[in-house]
Amino acid sequence: MGIIFGFQKFLFFEAGENLTFDVRCLLFESLIYKQISWFDRKDKAPGILSNLLSEDITNLNGLTTETMGTLLESFFCLTIGCAISGFFEWRMTIVCIVATPFVMIGGIIMSRLQWKASAGKRGFNQEENQKKKDDPYEQSNALLSDVILNYRTVISFGQRNVDTIMSNYEKLLESPASVRVRNAHIAGLAYGYSLCVRFIFIGTIFWIASNFIIE
Repeated sequence: MGIIFGFQKFLFFEAGENLTFDVRCLLFESLIYKQISWFDRKDKAPGILSNLLSEDITNLNGLTTETMGTLLESFFCLTIGCAISGFFEWRMTIVCIVATPFVMIGGIIMSRLQWKASAGKRGFNQEENQKKKDDPYEQSNALLSDVILNYRTVISFGQRNVDTIMSNYEKLLESPASVRVRNAHIAGLAYGYSLCVRFIFIGTIFWIASNFIIE
């Protein structure tokens, strides 16, 4: 198992890195051939584009490799496990099938919280999130990149200008911070449910199985 899982992880990381390398090169090539006016838009600031090249594309690693591998592994384990249990004890198979959806719900919730980092992609409030941008730090990153690129100009206007920029930057960070605090509570409840239902599932299965053995 150590050799097989080690080789599996190696293949996942190798495929993921090759994928992100190709996508990053294609995206960078497409940026080079854009018109100059395209870069003047607020949503195309250097900070946003660099964040897209560095972080967003990297998320393809786990999304396209380990996720599919985990889904296939879980599917075959569940199918083969039900077949084996049905061969030896059909009553135990029915009990497991009835109790499995509760565990699957916890796993689905945790998967959504882990892989969908932005509030707009999590789908807890779709009508509200559709009005927002996918990246809650997009505007603050744009302001930060503009300040860094024009640092000499910003400093030349004096301390009052710097204080105004800092105040605007803090206001842009307040909304993403409140969203992340709210999502932290949701993640805590989801993790508690996922962990709790797993142990309840195991305890219930062992208790019912012991009753079948006594009979």
